[in-house]
Amino acid sequence: MTTTAPPAALTLLCFPHAGGNASLFAGWHQVLGVRVVPVELPGRDGDGAATDLAALVDSLADRVREDVRGDYAVYGHSMGALVGAEVVRRLVATGAPAPRALCLGAYPPPHHEHPLVGRLPTDDELGRLIVELTGLPEEVLDHPTWVAGATRLLSGDLALLRGHRFRVGEPLPGPVHVFAGEGDGLAPPEGMAAWAELTESEPVLHVLGGGHFFVRTQRAAFLRRLRAVLVSVTTGAAVG
Repeated sequence: MTTTAPPAALTLLCFPHAGGNASLFAGWHQVLGVRVVPVELPGRDGDGAATDLAALVDSLADRVREDVRGDYAVYGHSMGALVGAEVVRRLVATGAPAPRALCLGAYPPPHHEHPLVGRLPTDDELGRLIVELTGLPEEVLDHPTWVAGATRLLSGDLALLRGHRFRVGEPLPGPVHVFAGEGDGLAPPEGMAAWAELTESEPVLHVLGGGHFFVRTQRAAFLRRLRAVLVSVTTGAAVG
């Protein structure tokens, strides 16, 4: 894998997963060597949560518009992949340049059925799902306050996804890189490959060890691969 550094002037917009927040991206700039801009979603800091994804996309596009005047790339994880993809389409449709790379992790293409979006899980199911996906100890489920807070955010985000309709007719611009965990039951590699049906050019599929949260469990390997992608799209170096 190349050791060339990506340009420090590159901006990487990062969108978190459902129920998550921008803390997922702490320390990324030190490894990647670029300006990392975590995009916090409403409802994480006690403010009102979004209730319409299309309106949220418009709001986020306006918020990051100043950050995309120069070279930029995007990484979105799980729900953040869909949000990031829609924000990019909104930006490009309103005159912004396409990203150097659109990187989508752990979310199946939105024209395919998502295991959690098609139905409404109970709070108990969501709590156990959070434990399973994040590797937290099951003992956290014995704390109702924690469960209520964690499932409130996740339930709201899933409802947001459930009401969204992705416009298949508008392909995603720019080079697209898709990241999948080989053990991810929600977004397996074979399902992630179907993003090719929504892109202008064939996306590059990167399969990593771990499950849905490979960004945590395989953090070093994932960031090395993401760094190599950023190098490749800005300098022409090959992704090893």
